[in-house]
Amino acid sequence: MEADRVTWKISIIGPVGTGKSSLISRIVYDSDSAIGLRKQVARKKMILDYMGNKVNADLLFIESEDGAEAEKLVSGSNAIIATADLTNRKSLSEVDSILDGLDRSKSLSVRIAVGTKLDRKYEAVLWDEDFQELEKKHGIRYFFVSSKDAVSVNEMMKYVIDELLKRFYAKRKKDA
Repeated sequence: MEADRVTWKISIIGPVGTGKSSLISRIVYDSDSAIGLRKQVARKKMILDYMGNKVNADLLFIESEDGAEAEKLVSGSNAIIATADLTNRKSLSEVDSILDGLDRSKSLSVRIAVGTKLDRKYEAVLWDEDFQELEKKHGIRYFFVSSKDAVSVNEMMKYVIDELLKRFYAKRKKDA
């Protein structure tokens, strides 16, 4: 059986200092060392299975802060991960603004909010209740992750990949 091939652009966007580079490094290289990652495209190859179909996937990760440059980078993204630092209350309102912009743009991307730096939970100022408001307002899922300890990173990526696969095969079925 021949495998399907897909390339998905995943944009990680959020305020400065919210752990975007470390998150990409954890996903792609299984390391929390983000040295030299800024403004580059990081690539991860995966072999996936979806309902008996083999899928060769290239995941292209790009990071950006909010702003004009971000709009260009996220356009055409298959998934957008908006990051907030759990130890910085202001970062959540910035993520809310990012998601507002995506709502206005009618983006069809898979979108999630991620609370980073879960390993610093004793310094946290953001909690489930804060992210549940975002979840309701924007119709998205949220995850709390630690790039340092790899806590919940795999669960977050499993959700994103499952959503991308569902959309890929739904589109294929519709176009058939």
